[in-house]
Amino acid sequence: MTLVRWGLIAAVLAGALLVASNLVLVGAAYESFAAMLVAPRFTVHLVVFWIAATLALFGLVGLYARQSEQAGALGLAGFVLAFVGTALELATTWSETFALGALADVSPLLVSDPSGRVAAGLYAAFPLFVVGWLVFAIATLRAGVLPQAPAIAVVLGVAVLLPGALVPGLGATFGAALAWLGYASYRSA
Repeated sequence: MTLVRWGLIAAVLAGALLVASNLVLVGAAYESFAAMLVAPRFTVHLVVFWIAATLALFGLVGLYARQSEQAGALGLAGFVLAFVGTALELATTWSETFALGALADVSPLLVSDPSGRVAAGLYAAFPLFVVGWLVFAIATLRAGVLPQAPAIAVVLGVAVLLPGALVPGLGATFGAALAWLGYASYRSA
């Protein structure tokens, strides 16, 4: 099996796990960021997200490799932005679990109002993730190599990520779209 096909399988699994990690949060309400970090439900979300984000990195490689020539400079830019954004989201969830989670037990006030480098890291990752996947999905549509309907779904799923940051579970739409794109691309390979 080629690297591309393994990458497409990784995209399917990443999408499915992103759905699961987001659905874990449905109905959850936390009084503060610190309370959220120490909640068992949120920890489950983070651990499932780590696995999903790791697989999404491999999935991106497969999706990009399948269309790299036709995707052009926009495709390369989208791939790089999405890859770095996903890697930063992975790093953010790692730090939320271990560093900030442990700190929340000791100093909840410090964690609930992060400043300086901590805040910069937390607030830079998500926008880069969103912009990267949006540019990548648009480049995918323009390239016309991968199936168009799931690529459109990824664009819409990314658009939902912005309000999804405020509505627990809404980010599952991006995961479902990614899984569909990976599956449809695998079937057409």
